[in-house]
Amino acid sequence: MTDRRAIALVALILVTISVLTGFRLAAVTGPLELAAQVTLIVSFALLAVLDLRLAVAIAVLELALGGASGRWTVFPGGFSGRLLLDGIVFAVALWRLVQRRRSGQPLVLGRYTVHAVAVGVLLAAIWIPLGVVNGWQPQDAWGDGNGYLFFAFALVLAALAVDSDLAWLRRWLLVACTAVAVLTAGLALMAVFVLPDFVMVRRALLNTLDQGGAISLSDDHLRLALGSGIYLIVGLALVTWEVVRDARRAWPWIVLLVIGIALLASYTRAFWLAAAVVVVLVALVGLPRLRGAMLAAAAGGALVLGAATFILAAGWSFPGYLYERIETTVAVPDDSGNAFALDFGVVSNAIKIHQARVLLGHIAERPIQGWGFGAIAPDYRYGQIYSYELSYLAVAYKTGIIGLLLFMSFPLRLVIDAVRVRLGRIRPALGVEPREAAVPIAVLLSLLAVGATNPYLVASFGLAPIVLMVCWLDPFEIRKRADIGLPP
Repeated sequence: MTDRRAIALVALILVTISVLTGFRLAAVTGPLELAAQVTLIVSFALLAVLDLRLAVAIAVLELALGGASGRWTVFPGGFSGRLLLDGIVFAVALWRLVQRRRSGQPLVLGRYTVHAVAVGVLLAAIWIPLGVVNGWQPQDAWGDGNGYLFFAFALVLAALAVDSDLAWLRRWLLVACTAVAVLTAGLALMAVFVLPDFVMVRRALLNTLDQGGAISLSDDHLRLALGSGIYLIVGLALVTWEVVRDARRAWPWIVLLVIGIALLASYTRAFWLAAAVVVVLVALVGLPRLRGAMLAAAAGGALVLGAATFILAAGWSFPGYLYERIETTVAVPDDSGNAFALDFGVVSNAIKIHQARVLLGHIAERPIQGWGFGAIAPDYRYGQIYSYELSYLAVAYKTGIIGLLLFMSFPLRLVIDAVRVRLGRIRPALGVEPREAAVPIAVLLSLLAVGATNPYLVASFGLAPIVLMVCWLDPFEIRKRADIGLPP
């Protein structure tokens, strides 16, 4: 039973986060903001010590809803609210593991914890200093490389697994993804039916809260592609599995419809492709017979129906939207710096092609060790920045082939082990049946596909769904029982 003190702390933390977000939106600074920040630090630290599970639940929800940066508040020194929550959770989890070890109790880190921690620490410890040595700005090197430390969140999962299985976290991830879908769909409906001028909302989300992504609204279309949109893909995998497991329940279909509306509103090719990949993979991997495949087809049909219903309700002309997207022209500089007109529909592709050429050229100059985090390609004509959309080429540019292989080793290992779970060759987490391996397979492959052309996998909010797939694959409880002499 949850301690009443913990419940009170959760309420206080949620209210404090809401207040701080309001302060951020209203540009309120000074003693009031500082008092709220101190309240958050103290209350969240107390909660983590009292009930680590509740603290992790809040941290996971923030990763999903907080967008690309988690800058709903910024502490003195530039630390975001996300960094505070994740840092406290990690510190308490590490403290609990150390105390357990000192007390002589068996310490079970699971299959993946050492691997995940090694990847995060090595990437940060080697290529952040290398970036500084190579002459890049220290703040850029740190800002570019610190997100990889989130791989160490696997230690938090190991600490949670000491006391109970992680079934609750598997369910909570679906709750967090559903919250993202409700928020995105709600914003889309508000943009269409309530706020004809969406400029203020756009500024608040993209500029003030630094959510990441793109937002646009005109008479013919809406695009609401927030950084948190990757959780729509994760949620789609989770809820499709729920439909496959038992299609008689109403709530998965409702969640599926909301996710479908949110995905439509994103108007993002990568999300739509990933959604198709997710539904197909869950159907192929998770279904034992033809009847189940028909249910998966119905789930996909529900997405299409939800999208069509949303289009008709909004009164949009989807063919007109596509025509406008293709025919609109913008000015794009060529290799000589001269501007020329280019169809908007191919601007994104043109930018990515140029980016690929530039990054591949610099990779060829230092293919083994890379240029270090914070590296800025001087010949990239779309901005002197260290963040690039082509994630894998960006990682290879900064960390070389060695760093890219190190980075990819963890998610690819999870994919391989998920396949082995489905084939019955290794045990999954407690309470996970082999067919449910469809969830990590679909999530991991879809995120790896989306991450190829979007910079999601280089920050904590994008790495979180990958690390959390451990909850489906690591039998912490089984190994713990074996360590204390009980049969598995």
